[in-house]
Amino acid sequence: AFLGFGSFWFSNGTITVLRTYFAVDGSVAADELLDVPDPAGTFVRILFILAFSCVLLKQTLVMNKLSTTLITLLCIKLAFQSFSEWFDSARYGQLVFGWATSLFAFYVFTAEFTNAVYHREVFRVHKWCEKTSPEEVFGAVGRQGTLFSK
Repeated sequence: AFLGFGSFWFSNGTITVLRTYFAVDGSVAADELLDVPDPAGTFVRILFILAFSCVLLKQTLVMNKLSTTLITLLCIKLAFQSFSEWFDSARYGQLVFGWATSLFAFYVFTAEFTNAVYHREVFRVHKWCEKTSPEEVFGAVGRQGTLFSK
């Protein structure tokens, strides 16, 4: 899943670099590379990323409600983005859910980071189950527990 996300952001970064640094006045090299209309290709690429997001959504159901909400917003945003080449209303939905996802992601980062720094729950993360959720954390380096209940 992380390879899919990394590839997605790498391709978006490459597009930004090409447009920013290779699209000088009088040069059409970047435009020729980037402005080839391919709505079906965009649809398939975004659906591929959406599939990875839905797998992550399933994993968040054992973590906490903040993570689940964040990945749900991302899935909705990607669904709108996959149809944005054909429908203007999908572009508007992509814009709205893109902003909502970004703002909510900043809050989730702040909550999780602050809780990790202070070793207690400063910000509530709304666990799915108060009995087993403390054990059901992502198994990152230095953390205890795994994605399944002990």
